[in-house]
Amino acid sequence: MTIFIRQWGNIMNRKTLYIIGRAMLAITAILFLLSIYFIFFDRGEIQTYAEIDHGSLDLTKYDLNEQILNLSNEWDYYPYQLLTSKDFVTSEPEKKDPAKNTENVTYGTFRLVMNGEPNQYYMMSGYSIDYGTKIFVNGSEVLEIGKVADNAQEAVGCANTMIFPVSTDQNGKCELIFQFSNFVHNEGGVQHNYLLSSTENIIDEQNNEEISTDLISCGLILLGAYYLLHASFKLDRTSLCLSLCCFTLSIRNIRFFLGQLLPLNYYWNIGYRIVVIDLIWIAAAMLELMNSIFPGIINKWVHRAFLAAVGISTVVMFLVRSQDCVAMNYKSVIYLAAYLIYFIFCLIRHFIKAKKLTRTDIFTLIGFGILFGAELLEAFYVRRSTEVTHGGYSALAMVAFIMIMMAVTALKERETEVALAQTRQQMKSLEQIDHMKTEFFRNMAHEIRTPLAVTSGYAQRTKHRLEKGINDETNIENLNLIQSESERLADMVNQLLRLSLGTENVENYVRVDVTQLMMDAAAVCRPLLAKNNNLLEVECEDEIFVRSNHNYIMQVMINLASNANRYTKEGTVSFNVVKDSSGMAVFRVSDTGCGIQPEILEHVFENGVSWNGEHGRGLTISKEIVEKNGGRIQVEKTGPEGTVMKFTIPLWKDEKKTEDQKHGADTAD
Repeated sequence: MTIFIRQWGNIMNRKTLYIIGRAMLAITAILFLLSIYFIFFDRGEIQTYAEIDHGSLDLTKYDLNEQILNLSNEWDYYPYQLLTSKDFVTSEPEKKDPAKNTENVTYGTFRLVMNGEPNQYYMMSGYSIDYGTKIFVNGSEVLEIGKVADNAQEAVGCANTMIFPVSTDQNGKCELIFQFSNFVHNEGGVQHNYLLSSTENIIDEQNNEEISTDLISCGLILLGAYYLLHASFKLDRTSLCLSLCCFTLSIRNIRFFLGQLLPLNYYWNIGYRIVVIDLIWIAAAMLELMNSIFPGIINKWVHRAFLAAVGISTVVMFLVRSQDCVAMNYKSVIYLAAYLIYFIFCLIRHFIKAKKLTRTDIFTLIGFGILFGAELLEAFYVRRSTEVTHGGYSALAMVAFIMIMMAVTALKERETEVALAQTRQQMKSLEQIDHMKTEFFRNMAHEIRTPLAVTSGYAQRTKHRLEKGINDETNIENLNLIQSESERLADMVNQLLRLSLGTENVENYVRVDVTQLMMDAAAVCRPLLAKNNNLLEVECEDEIFVRSNHNYIMQVMINLASNANRYTKEGTVSFNVVKDSSGMAVFRVSDTGCGIQPEILEHVFENGVSWNGEHGRGLTISKEIVEKNGGRIQVEKTGPEGTVMKFTIPLWKDEKKTEDQKHGADTAD
């Protein structure tokens, strides 16, 4: 077991969680955008509420190739009677007003007569989560979901999408008879919303609705799995609560839960109870999430009592009759609302005592406002709107909430990083209080700008490529360059510290491949030069090796290129390296800019000298580095056509020996 835990810890390292977290952020953003698209921009044909008059509908008023009719609850209603077409031939059964006679009605019949063009074919669709329904079209049974009966022992409810054909006869008449039985809860006798249109329109409408809602539910399951994984690794209570919210909201989409998650032969009564109790679980998970984000503000005994009430409600929901589940659910709202009011009171008291409301607190409260606002809308419209009853708004609100919480997490991480950086800076300031310490910080501030700019530039380029779905070798090369620049930056800080303290040792000098050095310098400098639309040309003799430090010379090249870029626009900057006969490698950085001002030419290597008011430390640091490497730096040429900066670095001793031998051979010749 110990070995497994260690292996798990090795696998689930910080980098892995970072990658998974960014992937979840991308999934959340995609879900949110696609959901908005399907909800607001791709709703298929426009629905029109049909004008039903005393159980009769005139289809000639509508073009069903362009419109989708919503058949509202204005059908003829016959409670406690299971009727067919034959029953209306000989007599007219007694009907009731469906708006006044639905309470506690356990079975009955709805009837609608439509009149239109002869021999026309259409399609109807609807959905039920609790009713058994049998449908007759022109006297013929076309569909039955569950089982319709006049007693609870034989009646069976069912959750299913109802799609069936309808047609007018040769006289243009179509009779619809819907038998129902509902022994599940006390709000029986309600006619579900049905849509009527052409086959193509109905199929498009169903696809649009299923794709948008199922997409959100699937995404919430993925996010819930991620937060559960994060909670198990980090032992984070907030992540656990977020996973519970995602899981409970994913099954809020009743069609997705019963039709996609549960097996085909599931026990419907259990599935129905889970659907009902899920409304309590959602509210409880949201309240528990608030408690985890703002810990310590709720009395622990009140919190324990709340959790106990949720547990008792869950157990009781599976023990009572199915007819009492909805009533139990309504009663649970009382303690949920009481706990919410108490929590809000404690939260207000907490912020009043703290006398502080941070940005993260504001964003978090906005997220919870969206979340609980969606819950209140659902509570108001549930059983009044079919869409709200079957799916609601909470799932989409949860996606928005997660996006806000990710932004809050990023803000907290940033604040932590800033605080940590400030702490480190203070520690260094306490350890180094003399003039050399001050000089070091000045040098570092000047020198780290370039690697930071390069790192930031390549990171942004890589981010944009990934956002566009481009994932190729270029991204890997960018990341390698970012890593290289980061390592160089860390090494540079240490080197500058030793350089400023005068403790740099010659033993740090090694054999440096100038060809590779020029390739690295070019990769770093090209993005910097591109800001002024400057081109970079590189010329380097083969097989040049110098006695120095790779990062030292790299920094000198970057400083000189940065200066050249500052005074050159839409021109060319060139790197050139050759060997001379004195055992030195000669480096030249030239540009086609405006040249150096004559009045400062003699002072360009002095600390703080700059004709445009900038810090003027780049050439000072470069001069110090070159001279400590045994070389010299100078302005070889300057004028209106550009400037050439030249510096020398000793060749590696083997290279120097080879040059001496070659020179001797040339003399002998």
